[in-house]
Amino acid sequence: SELSSPEAMAAVTFLGLQWRDDVREKGLTKLAFEAIVRSVLANTNSENRMARQLIRSEVCRLLPGHSDIQVHGLVDSALRRLTKRAVRHWQREDEFCLSHEEVLRVTDFKTKAALAEKDLLDTIRLISTQILSAHKIPDDQEKTLTQCIRAATDAFLFERSQAFAMAVQTGKLAALADSEFNEVLLAEASKASLPKIANVDWLDVLRIGVREVLQSEQPAVQVHMRSLADAYTLLAFLRQTPDVQGAVEKMFSYGQVWLDASVTLPLIAESLSDEPSGRFTRMIEAAKEAGLKLFVTPGVVEEIERHMNRALTCARLNHGNWQGPVPYLLERYLASGMSPTSFPNWLQNFRGDVRPEQDIEDYLKDEFGIEPRSLEAERDAAASELRHALQVLWYGTHKRRRERHGIPLDEMVITRLVEHDVECYCGITQLRKQEHSSPFGYSAWWLTVDRQAFDLKPRLREIMKSEPPDSPVLSADFMVNYLAFGPVRKKIGKAKEAHLPLMMELGNAQYLTPDLLAEAERLREEMKDMPERVIRRKIRDYLDAARRRLGPIAKAGVEDLSDELL
Repeated sequence: SELSSPEAMAAVTFLGLQWRDDVREKGLTKLAFEAIVRSVLANTNSENRMARQLIRSEVCRLLPGHSDIQVHGLVDSALRRLTKRAVRHWQREDEFCLSHEEVLRVTDFKTKAALAEKDLLDTIRLISTQILSAHKIPDDQEKTLTQCIRAATDAFLFERSQAFAMAVQTGKLAALADSEFNEVLLAEASKASLPKIANVDWLDVLRIGVREVLQSEQPAVQVHMRSLADAYTLLAFLRQTPDVQGAVEKMFSYGQVWLDASVTLPLIAESLSDEPSGRFTRMIEAAKEAGLKLFVTPGVVEEIERHMNRALTCARLNHGNWQGPVPYLLERYLASGMSPTSFPNWLQNFRGDVRPEQDIEDYLKDEFGIEPRSLEAERDAAASELRHALQVLWYGTHKRRRERHGIPLDEMVITRLVEHDVECYCGITQLRKQEHSSPFGYSAWWLTVDRQAFDLKPRLREIMKSEPPDSPVLSADFMVNYLAFGPVRKKIGKAKEAHLPLMMELGNAQYLTPDLLAEAERLREEMKDMPERVIRRKIRDYLDAARRRLGPIAKAGVEDLSDELL
């Protein structure tokens, strides 16, 4: 509803155009106010001009809750800059209108956006058809479901933009830990005239559809949706504060980032894709371009190596003899249509048999510029009360995860996982001792997609006598928005920013069951005389259809997906 007015839609259009065309070095406050002023002037021409006072009033109406004096000053500054190129000024009357050249530029932008929107709708239509087929729902619901997914995707992006702007403004990351936004999706589902059908949960269907749109690897869809998300984020910042540049400058301008296993394993899995760089790879490439230093601890390398061993064991077992979820790397390998018999050979790309952990370190360094660096000394220097409290919390978390998934409890494994988590958390907070910064201004961070890590500070408060340090946890969703809007944005090319991912989750892990694996092997046997690329495509398409059927599993949150990584 906040985007339904003509004024709001015009603001989004001009924010998108300004973001696409302006120089990266321009401050965000200047960029945003120039776009908002031009959106207010959208319907003006030399015969239909607008007075300065009316422009000020319209901008204030778009951005309620801010000081009129401050907004008026920013509007006047924007008008002064714009009269040099995009706006004509009648000084005696103090009236303004868009220049003819600017009108043509806006028209061209709208035309390209309309074509991109058509491509997006075609993609959503295909997704809708596939979901309906997977759930055996009549295909006469395709148009309604397509419209619902499109509206829900917009609403989801808008809420995520609001959450990011709020997090930056308040210094609290908790709002971004919610990757579901169920209330938003439920509201959109309730608006649609979708019929009641036995055993069909339309909220699940809608959630799957939105995720598939946001995780689409089609470049045209990525660019169009990223443009919308960036425009929504600028609008969200403007509604939080007129001083957008001041807000983003609270974030770190250089940094050292330690990657969790939940981030490094997807990087390895993305090497399977025939497509250009996957979502995690694009995020890491942009982070390197921005000048961030990327690290992993030896503990994370150990977790990756142990995970590969678990996956190898699972691949060699009869499917019915494996306890717990299919390990993530094997799941991704099989979902790409590959045979489990070739899985050991694929792992040789990343490690050998003699010094596997050293091999993994070398791979991460050579492929992604991720350096190994221990935080044990910093961990040992941290307060013993903090270390003990984290050990208690992480032990409980890992134990509950294994119990929930029916994974046998191995005290030694849990103890090692706890040690690694405590090393990252304590080590990074100790590195920050020399810094005096705002919550997002620290230079040292721990990057993860595990939601369990985000709410540790309030839980630490419950069991510690002293005040716990600021959380070192950085969500991957926050990272991609930081790369687009933070102080490092000027170092990242526009083309790379346009392809930054919209949703940082581990994909569709945990949907493979022993029955599905057996069926995939049966299909492979039936098609053994066909070319390997055809076999892979057929199996991949079959498993994709199965994923869409398994709504409750396909919608698994980051917490559940992280459970079986290690």
